[in-house]
Amino acid sequence: MRYFSLVKPGILMGNSITLLGGFFLAMHGLQFEVMPLLWAWLGMSMVIASGCILNNFIDRDIDALMERTQKRPSVQGTVSLSVGLWLAMILVCCGVCVLWYGANPLSSYLSGLGWFTYVVLYSLWLKRSSVWGTAIGGVAGAIPPVVGYVALAARLDYPAVLLFCVLFLWQIPHSYAIALYREQDYRVARIPVLSLVYGHGVTRWCMLLLTMGFCVAIVLPYCFGWLGIAYGIVSSFIGVLWLICAVRGFWLNDVGLWGRQMFLYSLLAINGWVLALLIG
Repeated sequence: MRYFSLVKPGILMGNSITLLGGFFLAMHGLQFEVMPLLWAWLGMSMVIASGCILNNFIDRDIDALMERTQKRPSVQGTVSLSVGLWLAMILVCCGVCVLWYGANPLSSYLSGLGWFTYVVLYSLWLKRSSVWGTAIGGVAGAIPPVVGYVALAARLDYPAVLLFCVLFLWQIPHSYAIALYREQDYRVARIPVLSLVYGHGVTRWCMLLLTMGFCVAIVLPYCFGWLGIAYGIVSSFIGVLWLICAVRGFWLNDVGLWGRQMFLYSLLAINGWVLALLIG
């Protein structure tokens, strides 16, 4: 159980949901095939689990300073570093192989790119040194739905690019929201998130603009005729709800409360969007 917690089940589940969203979009005009979905889910889950395990060990020094992460097994020393590293390497190797042979090579390449971005560019480098770390983390978080799409479509095209944009535009305000309501943790750990480097005013505007971009991006599949009116209605409603919450941030004095609200609405938005893809 201690080792299982290293894979960050919440992150694993969230990325599995967005992978489903990508697969659902690829089904437009194609016959449903269950095996590519299962292989894509299994392979991508292994790759994500590997990245999360490595992130736990890379961040164990700053996790020890943050209230919400102090009880992680990697911080408490209740798991073996060598076992964790071996487990992570086995998982990523198995994951890319499962995607290569179970889905297609393109999905395997993309999963490897996401792993490298998350582990090396984000965890090892930019998270501690630059405000741009959030954006790079957003790139990694936007890969799973593209893998889900490519697992069935076997190509990178406009819908795949749009999926990436939707998740990238969602990921950054979602992460900024966490940083706002957990601001003291980030301050103690000296993580250069936007709100600590440039202040709450800049963060509010960035979150609003990115949320607006998300709202536009999620309705484009309907505008382009890829999905029907049901998708258009549901996705528009979801986007408007999150946008209203973003606008409210300019009137709420308690930025921590607003950050928590934006975080909760972001979860509603991404899960609702995947549901809209299924309906569409």
